[in-house]
Amino acid sequence: NGTFIDLMITHGNTRNLILSDITDPGYNTSNPAGKLSASLNIGGQLDLAADDADVILNGHDLTFGSTGEILNYSAERMVVTQNSAEGNLVKDFPGRTEFVYPLGIAERDYTPAIIRPNSAGKFYVSVQDYFAAGKAPSNVEMGIDRVWHIYTDKQQEADIMLQHRAATEGSLFKNDGARIARYQNQATNQWTYSPTTNAGQGMHMSENVEIIANPGGEGGFFSKISLLSSALKIPSLFTPNGDGVNDFFVVEGLDLFPETDLRIVNRWGHEVYKSHNYQNNWEGLGLNEGTYFYELKIRETPNGEWVTYRSYITLIRRFR
Repeated sequence: NGTFIDLMITHGNTRNLILSDITDPGYNTSNPAGKLSASLNIGGQLDLAADDADVILNGHDLTFGSTGEILNYSAERMVVTQNSAEGNLVKDFPGRTEFVYPLGIAERDYTPAIIRPNSAGKFYVSVQDYFAAGKAPSNVEMGIDRVWHIYTDKQQEADIMLQHRAATEGSLFKNDGARIARYQNQATNQWTYSPTTNAGQGMHMSENVEIIANPGGEGGFFSKISLLSSALKIPSLFTPNGDGVNDFFVVEGLDLFPETDLRIVNRWGHEVYKSHNYQNNWEGLGLNEGTYFYELKIRETPNGEWVTYRSYITLIRRFR
């Protein structure tokens, strides 16, 4: 009936704990219907005390209150979504604390998420594969076949870490070159990328990610995609005239790569600007209008080969 259980629950049943609605046996309690009818609300602790003693959501929510904890989770002791977003693992955060969501679409298919919000709030998480989620990158071989659905009761930023299994990786996926990506637009199948730290094999973290409060919103779905430097948007013209519009040579997506190097020369080959790990802040000070030539070098992974782009950039201060 929505009441939180403020006790230690020890789960050692290797045939699993399955959330399921049952008929009131005569206690005359007032119970919610639908998705919430079999929700389990933990205010104390849930101890997963044996291998294969999993919790099967079965389309319902497993919710931990502000003091609630889940203990002894692992790839052998986890919460199973059954490849559905109908049921969620839910945590009510009292503030900037950390909680591990030990989730997977099936038993021993362990793909946990760790969330650390900037402030108090309730966060809902589930996980599916591409097919069940209906959301996949245009080149699935560059991604992993898992999509985390993450939303909150009030929009805010949070640090998130997502862990996947090597068996889910596409043939072109690079662990050290992967980014946490947000599904942004169904019409164009657009994914946007967050600056990402590779914390270990299969473990990736992004800080200060905006988490939406709309459970059906497109911005609430996350996966991982290996990002190539070909995704950069390099302009061919900029207008540094102080009007606040296009005043700098801005390469979109540059902040997503671990190392960059930019060199600008004039038509005679004389260097006029140089920057290591360029910050999109060149405004052509002291230079005449005209065409200049850039060499932009990118490392797609921390120790990877340099990828080099060469072309021209036109500097115009005022259109005539």
